[in-house]
Amino acid sequence: MGSEVWAIVFGLAGILLLAVLMLPVASRTRIPHTVILALLGIALGLLIHYLGGSPDAVGHGGGHAGGHAGGAASDAGHGSAPFWMQMLQAIGSLEITADVILFVFLPALVFESALSLNVRKLMADIGPILFLAAIGVLISTFVIGQAINWYTGQGLLLCLLLGAVVSATDPVAVISLFKDLGAPKRLTILVEGESLFNDATAIVVSSILLSILVQPGDTTWLDGLLQFFVVFFGGIIVGLVLTWVAQQIMKPFRRQPTVIVTITLILPFIVFVVTEHFMHISGVMACVASGLLLGSVGRRIIPPQSFEEIEHTWHQVAFWATSLIFVLVGLAVPQLLGGNLLSYADEILILFVVATAIRAAIIFGLVPVLATVGLGQKVSGAFRAIMVWGGLRGAVSLALALIILETPGVSEDAKAFIGVMVTSFVLITLLGQATTISPLLAFLGLNKLDPTDQAVRDRSLIKALSDVKNQLDDFVDGSSVIEPEKLTSVTDVYREALAKAEDGANGVSLLSDTDWQLIGLEMAIAQERQMYLQKFGEGLLGSGRLREVLSSLEGVSESLSDVTRTNSHKAADIAIQQGVEYAPNFKTAMGLQRRFGITGPLASSLEKRFGILALKKDVLQEQRQGRLPEITGLLPPQAQADFIEVMDQRIALVEEHHKALCLQYPDYAEALERANLEQIGLRLEEIAYNKLKSNSIIGPEIHSDLMRELVARQASASRLPKLKLDQNPAHLIAKVPFFAELPESKQQQIARMLKTKFTVPGENVINAGEVGDKMYFIASGAVRIHVQDDLTLGTGDFFGELALITDQPRNADVSALGFSTLLELHKRDFHTLLKKDASVKQHIQAIAIERLGPDFRIQLAK
Repeated sequence: MGSEVWAIVFGLAGILLLAVLMLPVASRTRIPHTVILALLGIALGLLIHYLGGSPDAVGHGGGHAGGHAGGAASDAGHGSAPFWMQMLQAIGSLEITADVILFVFLPALVFESALSLNVRKLMADIGPILFLAAIGVLISTFVIGQAINWYTGQGLLLCLLLGAVVSATDPVAVISLFKDLGAPKRLTILVEGESLFNDATAIVVSSILLSILVQPGDTTWLDGLLQFFVVFFGGIIVGLVLTWVAQQIMKPFRRQPTVIVTITLILPFIVFVVTEHFMHISGVMACVASGLLLGSVGRRIIPPQSFEEIEHTWHQVAFWATSLIFVLVGLAVPQLLGGNLLSYADEILILFVVATAIRAAIIFGLVPVLATVGLGQKVSGAFRAIMVWGGLRGAVSLALALIILETPGVSEDAKAFIGVMVTSFVLITLLGQATTISPLLAFLGLNKLDPTDQAVRDRSLIKALSDVKNQLDDFVDGSSVIEPEKLTSVTDVYREALAKAEDGANGVSLLSDTDWQLIGLEMAIAQERQMYLQKFGEGLLGSGRLREVLSSLEGVSESLSDVTRTNSHKAADIAIQQGVEYAPNFKTAMGLQRRFGITGPLASSLEKRFGILALKKDVLQEQRQGRLPEITGLLPPQAQADFIEVMDQRIALVEEHHKALCLQYPDYAEALERANLEQIGLRLEEIAYNKLKSNSIIGPEIHSDLMRELVARQASASRLPKLKLDQNPAHLIAKVPFFAELPESKQQQIARMLKTKFTVPGENVINAGEVGDKMYFIASGAVRIHVQDDLTLGTGDFFGELALITDQPRNADVSALGFSTLLELHKRDFHTLLKKDASVKQHIQAIAIERLGPDFRIQLAK
């Protein structure tokens, strides 16, 4: 056992060392690193086979008895073979099995890729991605199986199994390749998204076909179809649930990065084992769902600093896993091919031609149909060409082949057939397609930035060089040691580079001022988002409020992305208006209050709106004062003024809506501001103590004592207040001067006729031309009557009575100027009130005379 342990450790270390040494080779030869690693593995496998190295030889070559570390025994055992031979033997002792690929490498690589995917952009292309991952794999499986069965005479079921194994593009191969090549963002999303989803399809279909092959009659095609849906979507659901549980566990530790990173490191393996081993559903889909959820929602729970550590850690894990799996797969190639390669040469060629042709037919023939029927965005011909040629096969296909080779009941001839065909096909895609994708990208013009990105790149270069030149000039002018003339050779380099960059900035002139305005807005929204995350990381913003404000900001981003660059004015209006849009559930909350008198959801929505608008106001003002120059410096001078104007309008609108809320609910606004200030003060105090400690001004003992006192005060700090909406007409009626003069008994009687209605700014309370069946008293707020000379009514006024008196349609629109509380009186109750109370009738008639003329008299129905 002792020799096995050291051999495993030594072999893994040797592979990682070789993987690092291959990085410069990949850079110089421009061959993908993963391909070089696969070739390295094959070369090592052949060398070990040639030298007679084997797992057994490792034990004999390093006779290290268990329990004896170091000493003479160690020296004697390890001295029996040269160092390089022992490392080679140690590498050769590492076995690659289906379980090692599925349970060790695949969860890590799939999770890391999903973690880094932009979910919003993924969902924009989810139609073609799911089509290729599900329907595309099934079509490919059927066509390949039929073609190989026709050509080779092998059993149809075995040929279909082969088709399933080689139909799914492999995320390990594809993702590594596209990261190396720096492919366009959308193309990367399309290919990575497909590769992440479709290997689950291949695994499920392969397992169903394998079970039918080994135990005919136990599984029907209908059972297989049902199993597919259960396994595929069951994996997604369980993956989401387990990740949600993990996020809840993380919340108390959000300021402890070590704990957070540890939880994320074990998460995909727990998810994969629970789903794949215990529940027998798709572990791959569970890991995909887990990574996507953590990469999107997790950013609103985990502070940015901790999330950066998560990303850096997982990038490192992915590099290790990719390096190991490609070398280990290469090591297994000689064993999988055996001596049968030449005897299967024509079958391998047929397999490659048919698989490539059917993939091309699906992508070029069926994917455009999805865009035509509205199930996906249009995919360009160049992108589709790369998607066809970028359909690499790798670790997943080999893992499925190894499962077949390890399954009892499969004949030796069938195992040899699957082993040679799959291994050869994987090698062809890695050595042939992977090495030629880069030239194909260049030929199709996909290795260049699009005009917008190129223009931003040129402006960024100009700004950076200008800043450097100016700083160097200041340094030279301030130097008291060396004469400035002797330093001009250094500054001249940047002066010449700046002039060259300005002359070569062709992309800048290709964009109009409106294009640049839209670019500036997109940058500003990204900057604003980062400011919210920064405040969250500093503890100045809670996770709940962060989710709300980021959700609002994502609505702005999505709207901007839907607007073409030829209509930037519309985009500017969207950016301004979207910042003050009501939450999706606000309309429902208003409906509950108006129909059933339930105020809880409305009060909660208004509380959230209070907090979001206050936060946006502060952040936008901070951005305007100190952060926007970072953006305006990248815009051409003629576009800067338009951009600043849009940003000022956006700030003004947010301030206006926030002020409207404060005017309607002044007590709550004051309590909220006080509670926010108290919490911010406590957090700033904590930051100050931590800074004193980090600067070695105070020691750990003093810091701990200060923090103990602070934690006690934080525990007793005021919680955010709750907004209470008073909708009791008996309370509100006293705010109307007209009713306030009546005896309390009369007020209570009238209150029973009234119904409370809350309005929002800009809401139409009355529409011209409609039949009036109610009038309104303003308990608080203000409304505007839209007539020739607009009339504004405030607290204590009433409106809508004329239609009830005259039985004529409404003659004007009436809209709320702010958040207002109205008391609604129905027509039948209106006439009852006038009959019973002469003073009320007299007052309303006086107002009617003002509005309709001196000859008007109220005629009540008898």
